[in-house]
Amino acid sequence: MPLDAPSPASPSATRPAGVLLRGLALPIAVLAFAALLVLWLIPAEVPAADPGGRGLGGRFFPTLIAAVLAALAVAQIGLVLSGGQSTAPATAAGDDDPASDEGADEDTPLDPRTLLAAAGLFVYAALVPLVGMLPATFLAVVAYMRALHVGAWWKAALFALAFVAVVAGFFEGVAAVPLPRGLLGAALG
Repeated sequence: MPLDAPSPASPSATRPAGVLLRGLALPIAVLAFAALLVLWLIPAEVPAADPGGRGLGGRFFPTLIAAVLAALAVAQIGLVLSGGQSTAPATAAGDDDPASDEGADEDTPLDPRTLLAAAGLFVYAALVPLVGMLPATFLAVVAYMRALHVGAWWKAALFALAFVAVVAGFFEGVAAVPLPRGLLGAALG
């Protein structure tokens, strides 16, 4: 290497800030959601283990989910910063060639679907204490399926209903962990 040549920089240093921002936006939102879940959505008085020593308490599964979300978000942030994953959208369907992303326009705005997905996490977090876990989950699954153009409305609603039934059956039936009912559930009795 000639003496006057610039030294090789890290992969994240060679990418424009806008491209890095696009790659980091969703994992940072997921990390914030995991923190919100542990610090605000799970009531402090809910134990992680059943006080009678019969098993897991109501805090265990949400904390486990938050920990997995946080770990995946941190891993994604590491991949983006190390240059191990492309931060620009592919130019053609199925185009996974990282070399094709080198000419990505740094002025391209953040993908609206990414912003909506991140905002959806916070809307979901706000809905759980109001309407309860099951209705909020139903609405979130329908919204995400429609946003991703997966099936018709009735198919999305049917899938969301089945998903909520499985979640309720597992947590309330098998694991004997009551799910948050929210203000609406408490008002309805």
